[in-house]
Amino acid sequence: ADITISNTTNNTGAGDMAITDNVVETFQTCVKSKDPYENEEEKEKCKRMVEDLPPDAGLETIAACTSYAFWYLSQDAATRPDEETQARMAMREARRHLVYMNGDYDKAIASFQECLEYRKEHRLDLLKTCFSP
Repeated sequence: ADITISNTTNNTGAGDMAITDNVVETFQTCVKSKDPYENEEEKEKCKRMVEDLPPDAGLETIAACTSYAFWYLSQDAATRPDEETQARMAMREARRHLVYMNGDYDKAIASFQECLEYRKEHRLDLLKTCFSP
């Protein structure tokens, strides 16, 4: 797909460069792509990892935003993915930790939470604004 960026304000009125339909469509395809689970057991572990995050800490959103496509779409109310998509993207991040820990749930959830707390404390998603139109 041909990606172009126009130098107009977006619908947030913030004066940012507007993204074209091609960019939005590409990123929406990314967040809607097939989930990578090897089997249902792995998928269930990832789902439980996300569900076991401390409530009200915003860590599910942080986990979902490790995906650049999800983060980018979430910056505009008109393109913000729904809660189901956010949970799916958080589960994909959980899977990275589960695979790294060879399927050991306890080690994976500890790694996952530590990573998300670090990202939150150091506000790593702000770095993405340097690379966004």
